[in-house]
Amino acid sequence: MKRFSFILTAAVGFLTAVLFSLAAAENTEKGTSLEWFPTVLEEPASERRPDDRNVVQARDGQLPAEEDTLRGLDDTFENAMNANPGQETEESSEVLEINSIQDFWNHYEVSDSFRDHYADGEAWKESEENLFVLYHLHEHLRLVRLEEWALPESALETLDSLEKTDLNKRRLDAFWIHGKLLGVEWTELEAKVAFRYRISGYFTCRVELDDGRKVTLFCESVPRAFLKPDALQVPPRVGAIALFLKKGDAALNMKAAAENTKEEKSIASLVMAGKRLAWYPDTLLGNAGLDCGLMDDLDREELPPDAKRSRAADTRLTLRNREYFYQMMNTVFRMSPEKLEQIVDDVQQNAPEEYFEKIQYARPAMKDGKPIRYSSVIPLFNRPVKERGNFFYLKGIARRILPIRVEDEDINQRFGITHYYEVFLFPDETPETPLVVLVPELPPDVKPGSDLGYYVELAVPAFLFNTWSYEKGENEEGKPIRRLAPLLIGGMPARTISTVYTPDLYWFYVIGSVIFSLFFLLSFVLFIQSGKNDREYARNRQKNYSLPEGAAFSDEVRLAPEERELGFEEWVKKNE
Repeated sequence: MKRFSFILTAAVGFLTAVLFSLAAAENTEKGTSLEWFPTVLEEPASERRPDDRNVVQARDGQLPAEEDTLRGLDDTFENAMNANPGQETEESSEVLEINSIQDFWNHYEVSDSFRDHYADGEAWKESEENLFVLYHLHEHLRLVRLEEWALPESALETLDSLEKTDLNKRRLDAFWIHGKLLGVEWTELEAKVAFRYRISGYFTCRVELDDGRKVTLFCESVPRAFLKPDALQVPPRVGAIALFLKKGDAALNMKAAAENTKEEKSIASLVMAGKRLAWYPDTLLGNAGLDCGLMDDLDREELPPDAKRSRAADTRLTLRNREYFYQMMNTVFRMSPEKLEQIVDDVQQNAPEEYFEKIQYARPAMKDGKPIRYSSVIPLFNRPVKERGNFFYLKGIARRILPIRVEDEDINQRFGITHYYEVFLFPDETPETPLVVLVPELPPDVKPGSDLGYYVELAVPAFLFNTWSYEKGENEEGKPIRRLAPLLIGGMPARTISTVYTPDLYWFYVIGSVIFSLFFLLSFVLFIQSGKNDREYARNRQKNYSLPEGAAFSDEVRLAPEERELGFEEWVKKNE
């Protein structure tokens, strides 16, 4: 019985040790054990696209179904573009072999007599000529062609020495311009004029270019930030693709030293027209060339500052914010790995403490002898509007990576974007709530996948695009439930191997180790004690059953007489 209790105790201790070993291996080596699961793409890459209705299941820690991915975004954009009258113009333009912007204006019968209306060297007078140009910019001249035909800002120098006859041949040419915004005014049009040109009004902007040239720019829209009081106290940096209309007031001309000579040349002020005014603030994306004024397009409707906006009103991808989506993607995708690494290093050194996640790692990634820290994702959920365009260095578990093919011809031509990858990332800080990160490429040892066992640990430098609103499931009334998930655009992700280390798990291991040690100690004590009892029992048994000294076993044997049946007489004698 004692041996049975010892064997039972030892078995319990051994089983406990095995279970704790398996638990420790599952928690500490999870990144290496699950990465070998097969990855299968059940659908062609061309069929997996973003959608303005579905993104990812962001609750209960479950992966979304395939139909809940970002599928259909490009289809939505493409369908909206098919309804754009400008596309029909483009098709007819190709038939007429319109290869320059002047061919475009000749197609719309912009004659020399129209160009003669412009009086160079004089201040601008009220006229409908700029409205005519803005109308065609709005209705017929597609952005992809305008960017293709636009000349660099340095080409403006060729206009300074030209007279009216030669200037007429250059009027309505497109130029890229960049400079500081000095002033902006809004002009409201009368109802009849607005109906005629399909423009409610226009802005008159005063811009000083980088070379000091003064430009009066008419455009349909400017960033809303410029309309706030004191917004231009520090002149913001702006840009546009503008059409040359005429030389401006001669009083605004300036002198500049001619190249390689000591002589001065006259730089004429210009009057130009453009579709919109771009804004390049002093931020990471602004300095990289992103028009941050397009962020206004994330708002689905114009509301006064004191109006209440629906939580999901600004969170769908539409034709309106398509331009900002792909411009931001182009800006981030063009950032070199060295540039992104420099940004990460700057964040590690200068970001405030609240910027980082409150997580410790058992095996953190190291650089220059210091652990690399990652951005907290809490602001992405708590204040997404304020965090738009901000940088985040994310780390988490990618449970699904899908390739997306961009088939929009204008995006292919303008930005060279033909594909990207959707990464459904479950951050270490919020492991049950995923983020959606769009990246240009994957590391060489990472393949796309969406299986149940798909698991790869990644670190991604990314910028927040917007909160994404999508439908997931239905309520008791049968109405779709809308959920939210942050949508970010990032650079090349990197593999990581660090494992999350939490205090609860630590004490779990400590208590488990103590319990195992007690079982082991108890088993050892019982083993020693049982050995002593066995030896004592053997000694007592030997003492009790041993023969006296000098006696032999044969001496103790006595042969008993064999029993026989008594006769009658013998029985009587015995019983008398």
